Amino acid sequence: MAEEDEELLAMFVQESTEHLENIEPNLLILEERGADTDPDIINGLFRGVHSIKGSAGFFGLTAISKLSHTMENLLGKVREKGIVPTAEVSDSLLSGLDKLKIMVHD
Repeated sequence: MAEEDEELLAMFVQESTEHLENIEPNLLILEERGADTDPDIINGLFRGVHSIKGSAGFFGLTAISKLSHTMENLLGKVREKGIVPTAEVSDSLLSGLDKLKIMVHD
């Protein structure tokens, strides 16, 4: 891998790690508050996952891109009030977050 590519990938890992660190506490708020979660928090969750998805796609990291796309779709449904953020929804998102952390740092 070229040095420039390694630098870009290191930036992806750093930025994704920052997104993941911001996503986690907000997912815990979503888990606690459910349908009463501030829409700004839900939008922030969506944007964070969307950013990871886009960057992963740029690097051809398809597993990260697919998982973040699935999480983004679920958050989109919550955001559009198509589904209520139940404990099961929150658990799925937290599980996805745990997997994303592993994949990003791998």
